[in-house]
Amino acid sequence: MKASLETSWIEQAVSRLASGSKRALARAIGIDNSGLLKTLNGERRLHIHEIAPLAEFLGISRYEVLDRLLGIPAEAARPEAPKPIDSEVLEGLIAHALQKNTELGENWSSQRLALMIVSAYRLWVEEQRASGEAPSARQVFDQIVPAARSR
Repeated sequence: MKASLETSWIEQAVSRLASGSKRALARAIGIDNSGLLKTLNGERRLHIHEIAPLAEFLGISRYEVLDRLLGIPAEAARPEAPKPIDSEVLEGLIAHALQKNTELGENWSSQRLALMIVSAYRLWVEEQRASGEAPSARQVFDQIVPAARSR
């Protein structure tokens, strides 16, 4: 049994466009008119290489095309994209790591320092997500230090 894809929205989207002809859409995705009609009627599957041109023609993202084809409602939340690294926090963690290394009279290798900073940054991100507030770099790094010293 073939899994059917939801294609009725394509026809509606095309009719709302200024260039709103099915012929223009067929040309854009690289198929003939009968192929497009078969696709819209569920007699032909949309091929993976046709997704990007379809998205471009309709002015929406590829993800939105895939979601709609699979019948996922437009209002369904997509997972949040990863946020860029907060350079101020990272700089604070690096500065505090170097200061702590000196204060404790440790001679941590650059590899150990890097691993500690990465661990501290991950902890900072987790705590920020959990509480909604950003802890200080010092607070977070000080939680990492005891584990690092015991190694």
